Amino acid sequence: LGIGYIGAVLEKVGHDVKIWNADATVGITAGVMPDEVTMLKERQQKFTEYQNALQNSNHPVWVEVQDILKDFDPDVVGFTVLTPEVGSATKFSSLVKEGREDRVVVWGGHHATFLPDDVLSYGAIDVVIKGEGENTILDMMSSLSSGVKDFAAIKGLSYRDNGKIYHNPDRELIEDLDAIPFPAHHLSLFPEAFKRMERIGIMTNRGCPFRCGYCSSPKFTRKSVRLRSYNNVIKEIKHVTGFYKKNIISFLDDNFTIDKKRVIALCEHLINANLKVSWDTMTRADILNEDVVKLLKRAGCCGVSIGIESGSERMLKKIKKGVKLDKVVNAYNLLYRYDIPSGANFMAGFPEETTDDIQETFDLMKKIKTENINFNIFEPIPGSPLLEDCRRLGSVPQKVDWRTFGFWPMNHFTNNVSPEEFARIAINITQWVFDYKCSFRVRWMRIKPYIKNDLLYPFKKLLNSIKVRILKRFVSD
Repeated sequence: LGIGYIGAVLEKVGHDVKIWNADATVGITAGVMPDEVTMLKERQQKFTEYQNALQNSNHPVWVEVQDILKDFDPDVVGFTVLTPEVGSATKFSSLVKEGREDRVVVWGGHHATFLPDDVLSYGAIDVVIKGEGENTILDMMSSLSSGVKDFAAIKGLSYRDNGKIYHNPDRELIEDLDAIPFPAHHLSLFPEAFKRMERIGIMTNRGCPFRCGYCSSPKFTRKSVRLRSYNNVIKEIKHVTGFYKKNIISFLDDNFTIDKKRVIALCEHLINANLKVSWDTMTRADILNEDVVKLLKRAGCCGVSIGIESGSERMLKKIKKGVKLDKVVNAYNLLYRYDIPSGANFMAGFPEETTDDIQETFDLMKKIKTENINFNIFEPIPGSPLLEDCRRLGSVPQKVDWRTFGFWPMNHFTNNVSPEEFARIAINITQWVFDYKCSFRVRWMRIKPYIKNDLLYPFKKLLNSIKVRILKRFVSD
């Protein structure tokens, strides 16, 4: 979504832009993933294969990259990079330079914002955009278009010049979010991949006031929360349903229900606009009450996902989640009562977590009434307070080369559980979650609300599932 905003502001001033969502490509590298259990069991092997592929320029992924670069031949290539993707993004960046040394390679996103010195030391990266990038990239492109290539006065940039790294002052946050054009999804390099996506993401605000220890968002947005106007949000929904023909929306805010008065007003605007859309969102358990849930239902909400993380009150305090488990259970009971499918996100492997803490998380999974459960392994990322806890406890070194750093099971972040025992527990929970999600009742509850606006929705889901199974078999053969 962030790249879509960048593409939109560049297109608006006349640049020729293409967006490559590499995770959704339909070529030879299309990602057909195994089930969660297989994926978890094979993480060590897959990471080794990944590391080997980074050294092999003849790997099909890199051949595809080189072919696309030749076809489009861009002057500037920008990346938004998550921490686990630093190795592949570095390799990709080096291929960009191999094709044309004069190309400018730009990195943005959380990882680059927090570690610009590291990123710029990798050699192929010329510029880091720190924080929100819409205004910064416009200034950078204006400088490049003028032929001067003088970045010294551009706020929000770190860059390399003649082997030396420079850090400019941070840029002010964008206060008027309505002034940013809607994400330019139509610039996709692979439009067929975009057409395949059943839903489209929208953000109604930026920022998060909470302090969860595993998250870097508060630091990235400087603990500031900014809101789009209701009319601007409605206008974008009409745009994506009309122009892109998508009638399922995912609100991707860090917290859609960040303010109860705002979510009530936004739901009333959705109701009054009489939009034939289904939508889902993410939130916190302690923000939901009966009035809010009733209004979510009236406004067409078809799913609410909640980040619970742990079933242990002790660990919730440790990770500064700021929510009590009785609020969690009450939120799911409300969503169940008003027939809104819910999702629950859990994690294990936090520093200082014990087997008893993990068991409490597993017990809570079985207790709550939900249609979807996601179970993840904790990963310490730059910009998050828990990364510093891991360093203090010795599970992460003070100096890390993130290009080669592997997360679990290559590295183990909970000091109170052995790697072998943690692997056994994680695989056991993942197997239970997978079986739960595959049950007919749970699957039906997930898709039932979307039928209201699309009677063919179950058949489309079935057809897509068949396509994926065929492609998985083809790739395996």
